[in-house]
Amino acid sequence: MSEYLHTLKTSLDKKEKEIAGEKSLLQSMVGKIESHLREQTRICVAAQNKLISDETRFRVLQVSWEADKAEAEKKLEEEREKLQVSNSQALSTQREQLEQLHRERKGIAKEKARLAAAAQKSYSEK
Repeated sequence: MSEYLHTLKTSLDKKEKEIAGEKSLLQSMVGKIESHLREQTRICVAAQNKLISDETRFRVLQVSWEADKAEAEKKLEEEREKLQVSNSQALSTQREQLEQLHRERKGIAKEKARLAAAAQKSYSEK
């Protein structure tokens, strides 16, 4: 029986060494996996922070762009209004000048007719 116990003890010692080796190998693998997961987590956090930063920068640019757009539209509307007023004034001035020209032509025509009549009268009296 002692030989049986000795063989059993040897077998158990051998199994214990194998299990210890496998345990060491598994612990090493777990350590590598944990290290890899920490690195991946660090990379993900960095990417997330960059994404948040980019999103914030984008929103600031968008707000700025919208403000610039609103200001440009306001200026454009003001310029349109000024142009419309200027155009209206120019048309009014042109209409007044045409009316003045018409009155002057009418006056010249009356004066010409009066002078022609006076010349005719003067000619017929001679």
